[in-house]
Amino acid sequence: MDCHRGFKTRLKTGRIVWEDTRVNVCAGICDSVDLCGNKDCEFYDDTREGTRRFHAALGHEHTLEGMIQTKTLQAVFDGKTAVAD
Repeated sequence: MDCHRGFKTRLKTGRIVWEDTRVNVCAGICDSVDLCGNKDCEFYDDTREGTRRFHAALGHEHTLEGMIQTKTLQAVFDGKTAVAD
């Protein structure tokens, strides 16, 4: 998802600079908290327990079930489909 708090990564090659505001949020925890440092963000959790939950969720994303869930959630997030009850 795009970071709504303004986090940006920059890649410079020669005179060309790419900026990317995308972050990965797993189990409600952002993967860029150590780079951002914005403690007011609802996805900020740099505790040991938060790191453990993030890594467990990230591992789940790489399973077949996790890939299907991620694809479904991304479609809902992009507004391409409705949430099924």
